[in-house]
Amino acid sequence: MTVECSANYGTPSYYYSIYYRKAGDTKWKTLETYTYDSAVDFKPTEAGDYEIRVIAYSQLSKTARKDMKLTVTKALTNTSKLGAESIKVGEKVKVRCFAEGGAGDYEFAVYYKLANEEKFTKLRGYKAYNIIMFTPSKAGTYDIRVFVRDTNGKLARKDLRLNVT
Repeated sequence: MTVECSANYGTPSYYYSIYYRKAGDTKWKTLETYTYDSAVDFKPTEAGDYEIRVIAYSQLSKTARKDMKLTVTKALTNTSKLGAESIKVGEKVKVRCFAEGGAGDYEFAVYYKLANEEKFTKLRGYKAYNIIMFTPSKAGTYDIRVFVRDTNGKLARKDLRLNVT
């Protein structure tokens, strides 16, 4: 994330100090101090709510302060898995769709194909429920592809493999 700084008071040119803290912390940490760069990168190391403070200084020692809030979420991760890795023709297997991180609620879509085929077939489009039953009609190795989509439209994919005898 880039913190972009600008000022329009006093005499140009301006320099900036940028500080941050996790919400609830009392101590500010320095991101950049007395820089003429108007764009400074901020790479939080953990998810949470942050406060960012920018102080702008003019050449005539005038200052202005702006406080902002930022919410950082964990990256969306698809943690889906199969109920079994091997079944017999005619048996059902559960495709258990799970995710972590991202924003808000999740929706899942599931596709499958025999490993030696090129095209995937849709088992189910994006829906909120996370357990899908799959009953293969032929023996072989199946590739099962699970997509998760969060509230912000971010996607994460997980490829699974099922052996059917």
